[in-house]
Amino acid sequence: MRRSKKLSTLIQAAEILGLPASDVTIAREYITYNEHGLCLDTIITQLHENDIAIDSRVYILIDEIGASMDLAPESWQFLNELIVPQESLQEIVRIGLNKIL
Repeated sequence: MRRSKKLSTLIQAAEILGLPASDVTIAREYITYNEHGLCLDTIITQLHENDIAIDSRVYILIDEIGASMDLAPESWQFLNELIVPQESLQEIVRIGLNKIL
């Protein structure tokens, strides 16, 4: 999957998880301008800043994107503390994530 497609999927996942609309808009704009690094940074920073729980699939997607950009894993490893079992996410969130991941 192309990097921009993976980033778009990540943005969708972050939106489903509850990332504020303003952050989603900014991340989408970065993709439009081919600023993939800024897009990824916005998503991971705001997930962390807003203490938004993620599941392992979202973390793996972030890891794949970061690795494809040759970024150091330390750039996103702090998100480990946000990983929760899928079962602990709200059902509507699980359904939404299942549709895109």
